[in-house]
Amino acid sequence: MRFRVPTLLCAGLLGGALLAGAHRTVPSPAPSGGELTDLAWLSGTWTLDETDTVADLVFPPARGDSMTGVFRRIGEGRVVRQLVLSIGWMKPPRPGGGGVPLPGQGAPERLVLRVFDLPADPQERGSTFGLQLDGYSEESLEFYSPRAVGLQRIRLERDGDALVLAIEDEGMDPVLLRMTRPDAAKGGGEGSKRAKKRRSR
Repeated sequence: MRFRVPTLLCAGLLGGALLAGAHRTVPSPAPSGGELTDLAWLSGTWTLDETDTVADLVFPPARGDSMTGVFRRIGEGRVVRQLVLSIGWMKPPRPGGGGVPLPGQGAPERLVLRVFDLPADPQERGSTFGLQLDGYSEESLEFYSPRAVGLQRIRLERDGDALVLAIEDEGMDPVLLRMTRPDAAKGGGEGSKRAKKRRSR
């Protein structure tokens, strides 16, 4: 499924779309533990540079069982949001406690997103969130938080030559950013059009 979105949407334009997908059942078969080689579509540097919004997202290639990136958003000349995003495998706890199961025992590993929210003010303490996989496809990942406060949902999705990042926080306007690679932004939209044509065949 592909989304065509403007670069930045907030509140009324996006809220219903994000909330409608809450707590979906992950299609089967779900991703299992191992190297994250299938996430090559996410790696690289992604940027958005507009009059009122500047954003950067950098994801080095996956190594082993984890892939960690950094997101930064700037508004009116100052940093307004900084996130460290780590995608990796986590073994669920044993039923009734007792730590995590040994290899080959218990439930399989599951894909999770660990997020460290760095405050813009260096005097403040950051917050850590653990998000669970809520939906995925060949070039899309969506995670949600089981907690009712703080960061609620993050979606990462390729749209042609662009990367769409959707962030939803409790009590705040949802944000949708459509970022491109620096070289693609300079080269115009022809590459994106060709990629969409290839995917539609």
